[in-house]
Amino acid sequence: PAATAAPAQPAAEGKTAAQPTAAPAADREARIIVSQATDADTLHPILISSTNSEMIARLMLEGLYETDPTTGKPIPLLAESYSNPDPKTWEFKLRKGVKFHNGEPVTVQDVAYSYEVAVNDPKTRLSTVKGNVEGTEIVDEATVRVKTKVIYPAFLDNLAQDVRIVPANYTKQAGTDGFNLKPIGTGPYKFVEWMKDDHLTLVRNDDYWGEKPSIKEIVWKPIPDAATRVAALETGQSDLIVHLPPTEAQRLEGHRDLKVSKVPSMRTIYIGMNTGTGKAQVVDDPLKDVKVRQAVQRAIDYDAIIRDVLKGDGLRVASTLVPANWGFDKDLKAVEYNPEEAKKLLAEAGYPNGLTLDFDIPSGRYLLDREVGEAVAGQLAKVGIKTNLQIQEWGAFYDKYLGLKDKGLFLLGVGKDIYPDGHFFTYYHSKGRGFYFQDAEVDGLIDKSLSTLDENVRLDAFRQLQKALIDKAHWAYLYQQMDIYGARNRLQFEPTADEWMHLEKSQVAK
Repeated sequence: PAATAAPAQPAAEGKTAAQPTAAPAADREARIIVSQATDADTLHPILISSTNSEMIARLMLEGLYETDPTTGKPIPLLAESYSNPDPKTWEFKLRKGVKFHNGEPVTVQDVAYSYEVAVNDPKTRLSTVKGNVEGTEIVDEATVRVKTKVIYPAFLDNLAQDVRIVPANYTKQAGTDGFNLKPIGTGPYKFVEWMKDDHLTLVRNDDYWGEKPSIKEIVWKPIPDAATRVAALETGQSDLIVHLPPTEAQRLEGHRDLKVSKVPSMRTIYIGMNTGTGKAQVVDDPLKDVKVRQAVQRAIDYDAIIRDVLKGDGLRVASTLVPANWGFDKDLKAVEYNPEEAKKLLAEAGYPNGLTLDFDIPSGRYLLDREVGEAVAGQLAKVGIKTNLQIQEWGAFYDKYLGLKDKGLFLLGVGKDIYPDGHFFTYYHSKGRGFYFQDAEVDGLIDKSLSTLDENVRLDAFRQLQKALIDKAHWAYLYQQMDIYGARNRLQFEPTADEWMHLEKSQVAK
């Protein structure tokens, strides 16, 4: 699932202070160009598994609930209310008068269909939904029930948002590929066109059921190279860019036409390891030994990466959770940089003279991802872990990851909801992805957290789970990503920790 907002984090920092003057009138005919490093992977809701796709799709496709980016609380969207006849049944009353972009009304049949496809379609990537939703039941023409396999306390935060409601008849006729080429939803923006790796255009839905957005047209234009992206911002070819490099952010501070904003995200950047216990059929054999994986953890100088590569724009983390997550354990101790201990562990595992591992790194997906990966490789080499670096653009890298072909190490980032139930299930449970790691103890702790409404029991399970994941060493948690944006002053934009941008709430001054 995509990440959701983080109310407990510091507010975004704007490097040009707002002046105490009346807000300028909005240009409701405005067109803006947004540049991120990578294009969307897909626009089909059951296939979306990355934030760069989600941030675009969410403007067109809506769920029953969404998360308020300010408070972090779930709020009604296509549902107007819910009730629980029993702990495993969620009954939703649909909002009246909502129409899809093709003019068809939203019905309970569409909701039931959307959930059934998310659960049963062989292509679905919504593993948390598939693993925890039993099925749906239509009560009447305004009411639908979703039944879960377990109690699942975070339903509104996870499952009610992950499933985007689509028109059943159109989606069946169009098929997966057809819907991806022309998605239809209920959101504040409608699809216009998508020229893969060139641009994707959305236009305001003037018949939107909710508050109409101000900006008329949004064009998403991927620019993989950071320097080219910055140049596009400075020349006015882009109005908003993501992953502004820290050195460029410093240079552009005080620019008369631009604003630089930073916000701690809900995303953790990590080094993943193929432990040989998951679904992948290929593996670098040394990583089957937990001592080798623990050596990788201790060979990384986390503080140096944050200081020297990110120029301070990253926050040290002990586990996958960040301070804004429910269940974050402030007393959990992070793995410390200890190269001598790393060498000792390698020797105990039978590799006194070192070893060689494959290491896959994406280029352009995350802030300075290539540079971070290369720095990690250099640190690993100092303790005797040589790496076969394979640096790829995001599409090829992610296809390899999803295709279970990462043999050794890989650099990835993971965003998450305030309530991390969906995150834990998707990435750590054997019934979730289970690509490169599966473990019975971890499964049991996740199951325990999903089987009760008792918050103390859930918190205890989360604490034990985070500690177990560190000890089993299938990830080395690097840092919490700082999101850095550059925007033209004409665009009134405030970043949030969920990376979704919320451009439906932005406006352009006349």
